[in-house]
Amino acid sequence: MKYGTSGFRDKAENIINISYKIGEVLGNLSISQNKNYGIMITASHNEFKDNGVKIVDNNGCLIKENEEKIIEDYINNLIKLNKTFEFISPKNIYIGNDTRSSSNIIKNKIIDGIRSISKIINIIDLGKVTTPQHHYLVYNKSINLNDYIDKYQNINKFKLDFSNLVIDCANGIGYYPLDKIKILNKLSYKLINTCTSTFNLLNHEAGTDYIISNNRLPSNFIYNKLSCSLDGDADRFIFYYYDDKLNILDGDYIAILYVKMISKLLKKFKKKYSFGYIHTPYTNKAIINYIKSSNSNISIECTATGVKNLHHKALEYDVSVYFESNGHGTLLVNNNDLRNDVDFIKIDNLNNKIVGDGISGIFCVLYFLKELKIDYKDWFNLVIKNNNILYKKNVKDRSIYKTNKNGDRLIEPKILQDKLDDIMNKYNCFTFIRPSGTENVLRIYIESNDNLYNIRKEIDDYL
Repeated sequence: MKYGTSGFRDKAENIINISYKIGEVLGNLSISQNKNYGIMITASHNEFKDNGVKIVDNNGCLIKENEEKIIEDYINNLIKLNKTFEFISPKNIYIGNDTRSSSNIIKNKIIDGIRSISKIINIIDLGKVTTPQHHYLVYNKSINLNDYIDKYQNINKFKLDFSNLVIDCANGIGYYPLDKIKILNKLSYKLINTCTSTFNLLNHEAGTDYIISNNRLPSNFIYNKLSCSLDGDADRFIFYYYDDKLNILDGDYIAILYVKMISKLLKKFKKKYSFGYIHTPYTNKAIINYIKSSNSNISIECTATGVKNLHHKALEYDVSVYFESNGHGTLLVNNNDLRNDVDFIKIDNLNNKIVGDGISGIFCVLYFLKELKIDYKDWFNLVIKNNNILYKKNVKDRSIYKTNKNGDRLIEPKILQDKLDDIMNKYNCFTFIRPSGTENVLRIYIESNDNLYNIRKEIDDYL
């Protein structure tokens, strides 16, 4: 089994089968590296039958590649563990999970695996938490779930307008903190799709992936309201509204709003700070061109898909924004001078600086709209995205398809990339193919204002 950009993710029974070994190798790493770790049990936007395990470093970020390799190699029986250690002070392993029915079985097996390695490791069961909440608590070495809720106890000072906001919780874990924050601050937003006890409703006809993939409103949608959706573990978010048609303000649009806000704040400084916008190959070219044309001082970089790739690159700038089109991303302030500025402190009070967080992102968007003095329709009309499609095609062996570092060009088979180059020249379009990390399928992306059907047919006929 492969440790991908989101950790291990598969059918729940397959994750259950490796859970004890995950516990063994994490217990081993915690002692040998002499540091804390976090374990988040979730399959994010996947259907309820799936589950997964993602490992978090002691700083709340994703683990390093060498740690991923050790974990993956052990799970796949390629290495053995050294179980002889010198005595060390006890370390903490923080375990959290979303609302899936298989999570407790996975958690108990992981704990048994950790205990088989060491009895002195402190296992802190955080219970049901969102993925960003888990990252936040690991970073702050906290055992109190309210430490995350309390971050927003002064949100009323921002005077945000929640009166027309409806939040689709995808029948997932995001409902819990949102409901607590709402009650704590007496906020007026409305929560829909909040059923977490009926497991098969998780991400069912609701949530970010459903809306983006199907271009359809979630179940229980309330018309004539600005709405937003989380995914099953609340690390993604998108906005949308219905005005004769569904208008989706996805991660691309959210990035524009964040960039506009930071650009405005940076204008007051005499010193020039490095400012980066990090995106993936799936980001619409119209979005990139808009940001490039309206922000002369911004550096724009493309990385491979996967938040860990964007986050790593974003750390190279004094301040940076990164988002995937699916709504996963955040704002990073890496310069101490900026961190101590009054306006950036306000943002920090809303933003989750550790990881992409759907809940903090919702609050940031409302604050940025207010500060920029634009409404959600003005926001949507800032740019018209190019028409595009993303679809899958089954193949017998995905391993024969190899891409460049960013995943937007095939290295092998070269003849297929040559064909794609011919198509791009012929139709003046953008297209690329990359293999899935877990399935024998190819993901095919096409972006063009015309001829999408013809381009797809030509690619499919060739394959």
